[in-house]
Amino acid sequence: MTFTAAYLSTLYTSSSSAGVKATLTLTFSAGTPLTLQIVQYDTPTIPTTSYKLSSTGTTSDLSVPITYKGLSKIAAVKAVKADGTYLADDWTVYLGPLQQARWTFGGWGYDSNGLVISTSGLSTLQAAGQTVTLLVEFFPRSVGANAVNVTITQ
Repeated sequence: MTFTAAYLSTLYTSSSSAGVKATLTLTFSAGTPLTLQIVQYDTPTIPTTSYKLSSTGTTSDLSVPITYKGLSKIAAVKAVKADGTYLADDWTVYLGPLQQARWTFGGWGYDSNGLVISTSGLSTLQAAGQTVTLLVEFFPRSVGANAVNVTITQ
């Protein structure tokens, strides 16, 4: 499949903003149609990048607002404690750089407003007993790009 410059110029201009530019449905002679999104990306922004945990624990999720610039999804969250060890899943040290220190989905999630750290995730952060830096990664993923840091202190 080839997209012509003429078609792409209807989606992208020098002043166009990030986001989903088109959603195409590809239909074949057999099988299920395929949905293809054409997206213009930019690194999302987070207005507050540092949060302090309550010393008494919490009974509600922590919402970290994100202004998405591309897909409204988080790809992964890397969680590293101040001493350089991984918050969870320390066995991932043996994996490649796109998998090392990634925090398992469940301690965190996302919605259209941003990152949501569940109460169980906050308990894990509290149990770390030290500052944890979360590298929140977005699509498309590449090492060190299209990501923002969130610092969680005790």
